[in-house]
Amino acid sequence: MFSCELMSKYLYFKTAKFESNQDFANWLHQELCRAGEVAGVPINDEFMFVIPVTRGTGKGEIYLGKNEEQSNPPLWQVWFENKVGFFKKLFLKPSTDNEQHYKNLLFRLVGSIDGVSNVEWSDI
Repeated sequence: MFSCELMSKYLYFKTAKFESNQDFANWLHQELCRAGEVAGVPINDEFMFVIPVTRGTGKGEIYLGKNEEQSNPPLWQVWFENKVGFFKKLFLKPSTDNEQHYKNLLFRLVGSIDGVSNVEWSDI
């Protein structure tokens, strides 16, 4: 399985598979559920969609949407963020297990899209 760098936050890729952020969110939600993940209904957050996820006692959110850069096929981005309480963040080193799990899963799911290209992690 692909192991990604924890420092690289955003997964970018190009595909013509999706017509809108909603299409991408619905597809990703379906794929997450198919993979056995506990994923909430996609939420429209104006410029992107958010999918809440739970794994064990860890909670997080997957953000996704079409990038503003004009390209053919379109450029999309997706990333995971842990939901960690303020005091846990302040006094404890939060586990990176969930982050690594979801980053690997996102990379695998995005890589399975027919005709996908330019799949890469970036900090920007």
